[in-house]
Amino acid sequence: MPVFNKIRLIVLLLFFTPVLYAEQGKIYTGTGSNSFPPFEFIDEYGRPSGFNIDIINAIAAETGINIRITLMPYNEAVKKFKSENADFITSAFCDKSDKYVKFALMPEVTVQFVTVSSDKNLHTSDNFTGRKIAASRIYNLEKKLSKKYPGSSLILTENDLAALKLAASGEIDCSIISVFSANYLIDRRRLNSLHVSGKPLFSSEFSTLLHPSSAELLDRFNEGLSAIKNNGEFSKIYQKWFTYSGRTLDGKKTYILLAVLFAVILVSIFIMLFYMLLRKEVARRTNELNKEI
Repeated sequence: MPVFNKIRLIVLLLFFTPVLYAEQGKIYTGTGSNSFPPFEFIDEYGRPSGFNIDIINAIAAETGINIRITLMPYNEAVKKFKSENADFITSAFCDKSDKYVKFALMPEVTVQFVTVSSDKNLHTSDNFTGRKIAASRIYNLEKKLSKKYPGSSLILTENDLAALKLAASGEIDCSIISVFSANYLIDRRRLNSLHVSGKPLFSSEFSTLLHPSSAELLDRFNEGLSAIKNNGEFSKIYQKWFTYSGRTLDGKKTYILLAVLFAVILVSIFIMLFYMLLRKEVARRTNELNKEI
């Protein structure tokens, strides 16, 4: 190899190697809510968990980028992101006027909102004008609800569970909540006194938000999301967090069916035992008669 080519190769290595190492060592930081299950929350071991977290971690594993996510109260997460102390916020419900770049974790899925109430007759109606309604701050529903239900009193809570507890206590008429969250929390917290409306009130898109300057990270997110959808990892994660959907709505029916099935099994066992004993008794009597004859 000519000396000039060797020198050129050495220069290229010296120039690009630090860049490559810097890229590999770069850590993208994310923030989000610590109490927004099943999308994102702190689990019993103190770790970030939920659908959003699993999807972003799967994207990171697929693309080789380093990501560190810290969850906290939602208001604090928003402040951290807007002050540019985080590269992205894991989920946000935002209107079209927002200046940030949106990345949809579930591009084909919109989050449907339902009503949850301790009054089983209330949830069948979507007329909540003048009612007391609770909703989590994360949804940014103030404008939508004031326009849709004028005269209603909106109580903003720090998370969905707080809104559901207000509904369960009867302090409010109902809470408006994502159907995913309603199913998850009512099922896990056994809030059996609450009734979930079967008819969604409205739908909304939620996204991971990035700063306009994060074009490279957005490219990696899109690349990774496409890869995990193609290799089936996305479906596995979706099933992991949302397979319970609909189970809460029909929980009482399920228990009744199980009770009926159990009763049928017991009756069947009893009939079989009775039949066996009857056959045994008939055989015994037949033997006695034969002996007498």
